[in-house]
Amino acid sequence: MLPNNLNPIVLTPLLVLSPATKKAVIFLNNQNGRMHHMFQTLWENASVVAFVDGFANLVHQGSYGKDYLPNFVTGDFDSITPETLAFYQSQESVSVIHTPDENETDFTKCLRIVNTFIEEKQVQLKSIIAAHISGGRLDHELSLIHTLFLAPRITTVPVYLVSDFCVSLLLYKGETVVNANTGYEGGHVGIIPIGKPSTVTTSGLQWNVYDEVLSFETTISTCNRIREPMFTVTCDEPVLLTMEYKLPDNTT
Repeated sequence: MLPNNLNPIVLTPLLVLSPATKKAVIFLNNQNGRMHHMFQTLWENASVVAFVDGFANLVHQGSYGKDYLPNFVTGDFDSITPETLAFYQSQESVSVIHTPDENETDFTKCLRIVNTFIEEKQVQLKSIIAAHISGGRLDHELSLIHTLFLAPRITTVPVYLVSDFCVSLLLYKGETVVNANTGYEGGHVGIIPIGKPSTVTTSGLQWNVYDEVLSFETTISTCNRIREPMFTVTCDEPVLLTMEYKLPDNTT
């Protein structure tokens, strides 16, 4: 069952990008063969790191190599090369876990592994980030959102998607106050009714809605813009919030 916000809650989603936020990072495979532009920053500030399947190739075969050893390499291993797999299997500090079950995505299975680890080791985290590259197959991108819906059944730690453009998360039933005054804001936001129609009221955005049913058969809120340092979203069914981000000049 998905959570309900019986009382208004305050979230600061873009703080997941801050070095000060304790986080686990799952680096997801992508069809583009591109390294996530925040790899270095996320790596340096992560308490737990997992490489999913073919992403390990990008690190091992790229300029990072042996200096970047994650806690886990997981997946059904249909993308990782034999050479890369053998390398990580030879590293005592890396747990290589084959997850062949095709009833769940590699992301979902990795999330289960990471959550078990942080519970057993009692690692205190504010967030779990899944870093991915936008583009490629649409069905693959939709599967990432599906895992966001599954996440509350797997972990009590908030789960965020971090693409090369935006941070995405689910807002649950009730009122959410979003702090948009971190310095990471890129300006654009989206409120997407994934799964079921949702009656939504917002404030603090350029185009607010008032007790309006958002659905793919009626209206969705995309390309909206932040107009206040705090904005609110009230919904009666979960919605996907996407927030465009920008990085400080000294962040790579």
